[in-house]
Amino acid sequence: APADQVKPLYLQYAKLEEDYGLAKRAMKVYDQATKAVPNNEKLSMYEIYIARAAEIFGVPKTREIYEQAIESGLPDKDVKTMCLKYAELERSLGEI
Repeated sequence: APADQVKPLYLQYAKLEEDYGLAKRAMKVYDQATKAVPNNEKLSMYEIYIARAAEIFGVPKTREIYEQAIESGLPDKDVKTMCLKYAELERSLGEI
């Protein structure tokens, strides 16, 4: 599928894994999706990935996803947004 049209497919696939498969597999699908979507959709895909990981595994599990997002080559404005969200997470956990 063209890169600009894969996001809905990955989201549906991940939802299928969450409902009928393993959460670990769903997280792999979200991870693959962050690499497959175009740059203008990467931030929203990472936000979905982080939200689902927090819901399924808990907030501390999201640390590695934030770090991956920051180092993934997002556009500068998106990296700034992701860094601020990561800093807010660390502050909310009391780990400054």
